[in-house]
Amino acid sequence: MVAPRKSKLIKKLYLNYADSTLNNNGGRTIKYRFRNALWYTINGEKTFDNVFALSKNISEVSLVVHGLHETCTYMLLLKPEYIDIVKVIRSKP
Repeated sequence: MVAPRKSKLIKKLYLNYADSTLNNNGGRTIKYRFRNALWYTINGEKTFDNVFALSKNISEVSLVVHGLHETCTYMLLLKPEYIDIVKVIRSKP
């Protein structure tokens, strides 16, 4: 059941990453949270989790946040210390 909110726009609450302890290949883990999000697509892979493990050699990530009334595409560039959000595209589903 989806509870109604006054604002139906997708809003980024946090987005960060660190070296991964989830996988044994020494990759990175992205942690994210968005308000009004139902599911996510990261590099073509659908997920409902707020944590996603990547391999160490990936530097560009496409994160699509799917909501009930809006879809946002975030183009991310993974730097050694932080995530740079290159582009945000908002669209209606």
